[in-house]
Amino acid sequence: MINVKRLVKWGLLLAFLNFAFPQRVYAYIDPGSGSYFLQLFIAGLLAALYSIKVYWTRIRSFLVKRALPSKLAKILKWPD
Repeated sequence: MINVKRLVKWGLLLAFLNFAFPQRVYAYIDPGSGSYFLQLFIAGLLAALYSIKVYWTRIRSFLVKRALPSKLAKILKWPD
């Protein structure tokens, strides 16, 4: 337990020193990388929305088939 406390103290000290004395960094995100990250974000968002759509349809159809009698389902034209 003492070693963990010592490790945490040293880690916090090093993190503090790193933020207390920053160095200049000449970095940027070029347009190609920015475009790639934008594509990743949009693709992830669309994949999440599609997954929700697929599973929501399955859950809804399962509940409706169990809850509604077959005649009412035919009246509502619910697909089998």
